[in-house]
Amino acid sequence: MDWETWESARTRIKNIDEAREFYNNQPAIKAINESKKFGFYFEQDELLAGREAYIEAAKTESYRPYAFVKDGKWFGKGRMGWWGASHDEDEVAYNKLFLETLKAATPNTILTVVDCHI
Repeated sequence: MDWETWESARTRIKNIDEAREFYNNQPAIKAINESKKFGFYFEQDELLAGREAYIEAAKTESYRPYAFVKDGKWFGKGRMGWWGASHDEDEVAYNKLFLETLKAATPNTILTVVDCHI
């Protein structure tokens, strides 16, 4: 299955209601939505990366916070929008950074994890 991503549709179609209608009426997205396993537009698009990439992303996303602070520096996965969804993000790089930070932590390391909601 293949479809136009939410990001692509949203960039191409300026009216958000029209973008939603287009995106949700694609046959693949209709089938995915009927499975009731995904709740937001961008979640279905993660499936396009392939099975192994999807599984790896799901594993790393299961334990990483929205953001964290280490040594006074803020690390986040992107610019926050509605419902805590981020924009301008590189989730793969952020997930890798958080995992590497955890692995490098010593008993004296202070990390502040941040859970944000709008």
